[in-house]
Parts: sequence; structure tokens; C-alpha cells
Amino acid sequence: GINAEYGTTTHIKHTNEMTHRRFEGTMTRSSTGESEKISLEFTYHAYDRGLTNLTLSGHKGLGTSMSFGDSWGVGLLVNNYWYALKWTGDDMVGEYGRPEESFRGTINLKQQ
Repeated sequence: GINAEYGTTTHIKHTNEMTHRRFEGTMTRSSTGESEKISLEFTYHAYDRGLTNLTLSGHKGLGTSMSFGDSWGVGLLVNNYWYALKWTGDDMVGEYGRPEESFRGTINLKQQ
């Protein structure tokens, strides 16, 4: 990868080592304040942005991530809902919604 800040190239050792993560927390619908407990699990390669074996409260989905310094931007698609999250340390926070229903909600998760 390229480290733009210092203009240097870093060599990443490509391995098949997988890392599993599990988060638990709540999602709250903004319009009603109604919230429910959720869990998010996924696996990823150290060098890859794709998230595999992803489930949100038991529902399979797709996910990707992008690095922003100390945190990661995480995008998910599960059951026609989109999720835009920021993952910093043990915390993952963000929003979710469903285009055809024109609503948004918030998500607050802690790594387990």
C-alpha cells in the first residue's frame, strides 16, 4: 500500500490469516425512538477490505471497510437495509436505513 502522508511505499505480507470480530449493541429508529438489541459478526483478512461470513442478528449480509487513520469506515448491506458505520477501537457507531421506506436510525455497538 501507499502511505500518502510520508510518500513511502509499505510492503504488506499477504497471508490467509483470518480475524473474527463480534459486536453487540442496539439500533434505534430515529422517528419512533424504538430500539432493539442486535449483534454483528464478521471475518476479515488483515490486508483485505472485504468482510466475509457477515451476519447481523443472524441475517447474512455483505460488507466492506475502508481505513481512515485510527478508525475504519464500514459499509453493510443486509436484508435491503444499508448500514454506514465508523469503527474505532472497540466501538462501532453509525446509521442505518432503507431507501424505499425513507427512514434512518442510529447504531451503537461494542466489540465483545
